[in-house]
Amino acid sequence: MRRVTRISRTAVQLKRNLYIKQFQALEILRQNSIPVNETASSSDGSISIAVDRTALSPCIVASPGAEWEPTRSHRFPFSYNLASFENNAVMPKVLSHLGLPASARGQLASLVQALWGIFKEKEAIVLETRVGLSTDGKLEVHGARFGFDDAAYRSSGRQEDIHQLRNKAE
Repeated sequence: MRRVTRISRTAVQLKRNLYIKQFQALEILRQNSIPVNETASSSDGSISIAVDRTALSPCIVASPGAEWEPTRSHRFPFSYNLASFENNAVMPKVLSHLGLPASARGQLASLVQALWGIFKEKEAIVLETRVGLSTDGKLEVHGARFGFDDAAYRSSGRQEDIHQLRNKAE
């Protein structure tokens, strides 16, 4: 009988994530016609696109308030095949959870649509944004943190534009 030696999974740590700087993430949002205000002093909440591993689907993670609190955040899973968030049943739930007015629904749907497009196109693992309403009632992004799985680049050279944003000197 052959003995098998168990290998501890904690001993092996793979770093396969690439997080870009905030100004780079905000520039990607600007290129997708998302209103950005870097000088805003506070945010009304956060909107993220990630993968819900329990539901085995992508999800919107919404957290109300200026500070992100895991206990107040909520996941809203949706289908990979979803074409538009404009009339999707999940948007009123996200809007309500964030405490945003009904007038911001279309703007929120546009933001989530853009984030979902970036997520799919650039093979992201998480796209986090801090959002708030401007004085004239427009939804704008105040901060962003984007993470990508660099396996796409390492295995076949995909997403080279994202990989080039990395500063190896740092």
